[in-house]
Amino acid sequence: MESNVGKNDRFWCDATRLNDYLCPYRYWMRHIRGHVPRAASIDLEFGIAVHRGLQTLWAGESIEQAVERAQMGFIEVEGDHRTRAKIAFLLSNYREFYPTDSEDWVMLANEHPFRFALDDDIDWAGRLDKILMHKRSGNVYVLDHKTTSRYGDRFWDSFYPSWQLTGYVWAARQLFATADVQSMVFVDVLIPWINADNPRVKKNGEPYANEKTWRDCYKREPVETVGAESMPELLDTLYKIKQMHDYYAAVSDPQPPPHCYSAATCGMYSGCAYRGICRQPECADDLIKHSFKQEFWSPFNHQENGEQ
Repeated sequence: MESNVGKNDRFWCDATRLNDYLCPYRYWMRHIRGHVPRAASIDLEFGIAVHRGLQTLWAGESIEQAVERAQMGFIEVEGDHRTRAKIAFLLSNYREFYPTDSEDWVMLANEHPFRFALDDDIDWAGRLDKILMHKRSGNVYVLDHKTTSRYGDRFWDSFYPSWQLTGYVWAARQLFATADVQSMVFVDVLIPWINADNPRVKKNGEPYANEKTWRDCYKREPVETVGAESMPELLDTLYKIKQMHDYYAAVSDPQPPPHCYSAATCGMYSGCAYRGICRQPECADDLIKHSFKQEFWSPFNHQENGEQ
């Protein structure tokens, strides 16, 4: 099936819009008004930088080229362990764990944007990190990259269920309709542990039992999705999002939806960028003027995955 990337006459949704709709006020700020922080969070910038480097590695370029591209434009935050050196460290050791030139696999897609019709009125969109085919079995798998500084059981709990990963499988099946695309997604996690590049060691040179080393920075786990055939179950929610866009496009004096004050969404990842406005609505205009810029989200022009 042909992808509709770049065809903007239909309403589209992706995992980012869907997640932001958990808080209608956040959705209104980011996707209706187009207000985003002038300074992106270090979580987002670090994740995007690592993604750029991985894209370059999987394209067959050298580690040096991958590091250079990843570090391009990345600005360190004083006191934060996510540095340019940490980017180089993660990328340089990645191939030790996951060779990108394995004889067992063929890469079918690398950072591939997509947009396909989910029904007559709504498209589902996004960007696939990797699609790989196992040579011996012919099975096709989606490979997704994540970076996180909060790795643990709760990290994996966030994928059950995951409409993002389910949507990736569904999109891969649209792209490769004759291939045997599996419902299981491989998730590569890159974890920038603080001292992994310089662990404390005993006198015999062995690291202490609880000390993280470079080998602890990489995890690959299979995640079973809820099944791409379940994507139509999203339509009720997607039509509510579409109605929100239609409503605000039609009114001359749009008023924001209620503030949600949801602990779940306010604290998601590194914290909602709009919670300051929620807590001080009387200062909203000044906060928006000085701390935000207008930039509408599009998965076709951006990396989707910052750090989780």
